[in-house]
Amino acid sequence: MTMAGVTAREQDGWLTTILRPAGSLDQSALHRLSESIGHLAACGNMVVIDLAAADVGNPRAFARQLLAPALVFERAEQGSRPGCGDIASMSTCS
Repeated sequence: MTMAGVTAREQDGWLTTILRPAGSLDQSALHRLSESIGHLAACGNMVVIDLAAADVGNPRAFARQLLAPALVFERAEQGSRPGCGDIASMSTCS
């Protein structure tokens, strides 16, 4: 199968992650979500945050909290993605 004249073997991989937080996104939950997004920048190309089941009490604070991981993604897109195949190089959230 080709797409725009390029075979699947010639294409670079693409990883989209969908995060679906549920419940109240208080400061602690926002911090965990922000850290998770930052970790995904090591290998992901896009993160979609589905807020259908979440309660965002302060949308401005939510948007501010996402600025830092958005910058991590932007920098990762401009450079190489270290440790993409090496799970041990990625931090984990507890």
